[in-house]
Amino acid sequence: MRMAPGLGQDALRAAQRSSTPAQGAFRASPTGQGFAAVHGHPEFGRWMQDEPSGLAYVLGLAGMIAMGLVFVALALGGALKVRHGGESGPVVAIFVLVGAGLAAYAAWMLVNFYKAPFVRRVASVIEEHERTYRTKSGWRTRHYATFEFEDSSRSEFPVSASLAALITRGDSGVLITRNTVLLEFHRAGRL
Repeated sequence: MRMAPGLGQDALRAAQRSSTPAQGAFRASPTGQGFAAVHGHPEFGRWMQDEPSGLAYVLGLAGMIAMGLVFVALALGGALKVRHGGESGPVVAIFVLVGAGLAAYAAWMLVNFYKAPFVRRVASVIEEHERTYRTKSGWRTRHYATFEFEDSSRSEFPVSASLAALITRGDSGVLITRNTVLLEFHRAGRL
C-alpha cells in the first residue's frame, strides 16, 4: 500500500486540531517534539512508502525449511540401508516427523511474513540492551531495542549489530515492521 506524499503531514495537522489537554502535554514533552520533528523531516514521505525486503529473515526461514527437508531425506536414506530384521521403523518415523515438522513450521512462518502488511510508525528509541550467552563455539551477543510510539505504546525488537551501532537512546524516526519483524528504522535524529 503506497501513501501519497504529504499524507502524514495532513494527518498530523488534523490530530493537532482535535487534541485533548493530555495530548497537548505530550506534544510539549521532548518525546512529542521528537515525533513532530520526524513528521517534518524532508525524507518523511519517502520513509512512509518504503518497503524493505527482509531478506535476512527470509533466508533464515528458507534455511530452516531446507534443514528440515535434509533431515527427512537423511532419515529415509538411512532406513533404506538398514539390513533385514532391523528395528529402525519407529526411530526413522520419529526423525521424519521431526524434520517434516521443522520444515512445515518454517514454511508457515514464511507465509505469514509475506501475508502481513508493512507497518510504518513514528517511534523513538527509549532503551537499548544486549544479552550475552555462551554457546559451544564461544560467546554470542544479541542486541535489542525498545521503541515508544506516538500512542505511547512500546515494543521491543531484536536488532542487528549494525543497526545497534547506529542508534542510541533518544533517537526518533520511522520504524518499519512486518509480522513482528523489524525491517528498518529510518533515523531522523535525537530528541
